[in-house]
Amino acid sequence: MVSVDVEGIKRVIAESEKTQAQVARGSGLSPAHLWLIVNQRRRLTATTYARICKALNVSMTSFLVDK
Repeated sequence: MVSVDVEGIKRVIAESEKTQAQVARGSGLSPAHLWLIVNQRRRLTATTYARICKALNVSMTSFLVDK
């Protein structure tokens, strides 16, 4: 089974030159919605995951892990 490393997303946002709010806006999300996702309080859909990866300018495979 493959899952998304949400902590990895959080880490890349922190290491980037973008704020979490900028990534949220670039993803078409509210900052609150992105906060809920990266703090694992809201499920991450494939569509939202794709939008976050695009906003971070990373490949969709960047955060996939085998479980």
